[in-house]
Formats: sequence, structure tokens, C-alpha cells
Amino acid sequence: MPRPSSESFEDIAASLRALGDGTFGKPATPPLPRSVSQFRNSDSFQPDEDQAPPSEMPVASRYKMGRLLGRGGQGRVFSCRHDFLDREVAIKLLERSDQVHRARFRTEARITASLAHPSVTTVYDAGEGLLVMELLSGVPFDQFIGTDPALIDVPMAVDVLIKVCQAVEYAHTRGVLHRDIKAANVVTGQFGEAILIDWGLAVRLDKGHLPRDQEGLPVPVCAGTPACLPPELFDNRHDRIGTASDVFLLGAMLYHVLAGRMPYDEGEELDDTLALARSGDCPPVERLNPAAPPRLVALARRAMAMAPADRLSAADLRAELQKWARQSGNIDAARHCIELGRLLVQRAQMCSRREQEVKTDCYLQALAQYDEAIALAPDMPGLSTERQWIMGEFIEALVGGGDISMARLLERHNRLPVLRPPSIADSRRPESVSALRRSGV
Repeated sequence: MPRPSSESFEDIAASLRALGDGTFGKPATPPLPRSVSQFRNSDSFQPDEDQAPPSEMPVASRYKMGRLLGRGGQGRVFSCRHDFLDREVAIKLLERSDQVHRARFRTEARITASLAHPSVTTVYDAGEGLLVMELLSGVPFDQFIGTDPALIDVPMAVDVLIKVCQAVEYAHTRGVLHRDIKAANVVTGQFGEAILIDWGLAVRLDKGHLPRDQEGLPVPVCAGTPACLPPELFDNRHDRIGTASDVFLLGAMLYHVLAGRMPYDEGEELDDTLALARSGDCPPVERLNPAAPPRLVALARRAMAMAPADRLSAADLRAELQKWARQSGNIDAARHCIELGRLLVQRAQMCSRREQEVKTDCYLQALAQYDEAIALAPDMPGLSTERQWIMGEFIEALVGGGDISMARLLERHNRLPVLRPPSIADSRRPESVSALRRSGV
């Protein structure tokens, strides 16, 4: 058993201090101080009495004030420039000095700074009543949407919504609820950016629900924008508010894209708006915009379900929007299939009775092209109707060629009306694809 050293721990520590950084050829340094007081009294500690520590320097003194960008409920936002970094920033100044607004401002700064995501505002610095953020250049999403749904670029708007869903999904994983998601709080940039801003109502969830207090102040249940409030807010129960409430707001923003207006934006009377929000009674998207893609309409309806448990999660909503975006990107390919299918139908109609095999082959290929087009773009208006018409033409061609058994089989499989002899076919029925085009199908 090794013999215990006669040196005490203090002796060993003293020897190490004496070595300093001189080990392995490094130059020796003065012995390490034993305490903070010894450090302050040593020659190496020489504070400059004329210069305050960096942490005590006023944040605002590092920036040159620029123009006013906007004004909100709590303060104003200015464009400024950081002297040393030569970088433009946005500074939000709190104009209300009471305890409630100071606490809310502090919460907004801390929550926003804790979220590191491409679609969340970046916080650079903060101080009492002052928040330094990235300066965003772009267009508010509500201006991009406009008021006429027929003019909006839906695929581009859906791309913005996907990015916002990703930001909300990320915030939810960090236990943060935004509570004021709307098109006016999203900034879209010219390079495809979509930034969710204004986290002034955001809170940290308590066991998945709205906390009763934060920063020592009570958290109100009913807060947000009246024209898109989730109905559960009116129950005034903290345990009913959670991530599903943010999903409702995402659905309301999708509704805004499709309808050209917010769900409960019926007029200027606040009481009327709140009554509509409480009942969930908003005009159907189909009535405001008959051309709205049905799958997106259904998604908005699911996200805005009255019961929070019936709604999608932010992740599921994002996945469904991405699926729709991928399919809408196939529109050009679907149109190519349709054009090819129409040419094949025209070729089939030009065949004589002696070319029955060629005619059958053309119809089968045309139907295959339409099946592919439907798979690529299931929401394209009139596509299924046009395919049904081609199937009817094919069945009549089979009857005319004497293949009654195959015609009957296709008739039953496609649930078409009872076949009539070609000689008494409806005279109003288009006789060619060109006529079908003229009819507007």
C-alpha cells in the first residue's frame, strides 16, 4: 500500500500556485490569489474609475436613432444604427411606465430572445423599456393577401403559412404560446422570408395550459384580436387554453387567405364581433370565394373546430399544407396529361369502324392520362367530369363496335346511366373535345 504523503492539501495547492503557467516552458505568472478580496487588492486589478463596466452602459447610447417605423399599444418602434457594428436594427421603446406594462414588456423581450428560429424575430439586445431587434424589410402578410381572394397567389400564400406554422410548432416545443397570430403580425420578404412578429401577448405554458400569473402579474384569458378569437377564450378558464388556441389562429389566417377577410370581421361594432367569435359563426369560405381549393377550405375548417380537441396540431397543419403545396406544384404536369388525353380522344373519334382496336387503345390511353392528371391535381375544377364524359364516349364506341359485354362491365363499374344506342344519343352532348372546351368544362 502506498505511503501517504506528508504534504497537506494546502502545501500542494501552494506549490501549484507557485508554478503558475510556467509548466512546459510557458512563462511564469504571479501566484494565483486565494480570494476575491485578495484579487481586488493585487496589482493585476486596476479598475478605471472613469469608465463604467459594459453591463452598466446604457443600451441606447450604442445606437443612432433613425425614423419612426410604427406605433403600437405599448410604445413606438424606430429604425436605428449600431455605431460599432454599423448595422441597422429596430428598437422598440416602451412609453408606459406603470408596473403592468413594464412586466409585460420584460416578458415579451425574454420570450422572444429565447426563441431561435428563422421565422421568429431575432432579439439583439434589451434594457429597461427598450428592445433591440432585427430590422425587417418586407410587406405585412395582410397587405399581400389584400381583400379580393380571386387575385391572391394561393400557392405563394400557402408557402408563407407553412413557415409560420413551423415557427409556431417550434414555439410550442419550447412551451411558448403566441396568442395573437394573424396576417398583420407576419412580415413577408422578397427572398421568401416569413417572420412572425409581436410576441407581446406570448406566455410560457404551465403544464400545457395558460398560466394564471407571469412575472408576478395575472394573465388574462381573453386576449388577442377580436376578429379571430378562439371560442374557448370566452369560457374564462385557464385550463382550456393551450396550443390548440394558437392552431385556431393559424386556421383563421388560412381562412383570411382563402376568403380575403378575417373570420369575424363583420363591421366596426366590437360587441357584434365578439358575439360572432364566441359562437364561431363565420361566413363559409365557399360563399365568399367559390374558387377556393376545397382541400384548403377543409383544412381551415378543421383547424378552426369549435372544440380544441378536434383541431389539428401545428405540426399536422404544416404537414397538410406541405402536401397540398407539393400537389399544386404538379399542376403543369397535370395540364400536360390533359392535353395529351384530349388529343388521344380526338384521334379515337377519327377512327373508322374497321379501326376498332386503334380506337379502343386511344380511349384507354386517354383515360390513363386523365387518371394521372387527377392524381397530380385532384382539386382541378372539371377534371373528374371531363374524364367521366370520355368514359361515356368510350362505352358508346364499344357498343358501336359490337363489344357489348365490355361496355356493360365498364358501365356498371363507373356507375354511368343506362346505355342508349348511339343512334339516339343526346344531341346536346359534345361530339368532340374541342366542343367540350367551348362548353367551359
